Amino acid sequence: MLSNQWLTPEEVAQLEKCTPTTIRRWCREDFIWPCRMERGRWLIGGAYAVSLDTLRVRLANKPPKVKHAAPGRPKGSKNKNPYPKGVKRPRKKKRQSSLA
Repeated sequence: MLSNQWLTPEEVAQLEKCTPTTIRRWCREDFIWPCRMERGRWLIGGAYAVSLDTLRVRLANKPPKVKHAAPGRPKGSKNKNPYPKGVKRPRKKKRQSSLA
C-alpha cells in the first residue's frame, strides 16, 4: 500500500477480516492511526497501524456480560394490569348533564 493513499473502513475491514463497524469504532477510540474524519466519513491511511497491545489490554479488562432478569415488572411492585389478557375492564358510566 502507498503511504499517501487513504482507505475506507470497508477496505480496511476486508484486510483485517472484521466488520467496518469495528474499524470505525477503532478509529474513534484511537486504535488505528493515521485516520481522519472527512465530510462525516472515516479515512484510514494506507500505511495504517493497529495498536493490538492496547486492544488486548482493553479486552482483558472488559467486565463480563451480565444476564439480566426476565423483562417485566420487578418483584413486589403493584400489578398495573389486574385483568387477564383478553378480558376488558368495566368502564365508568358517563354522567348525564343536568341541563338536558
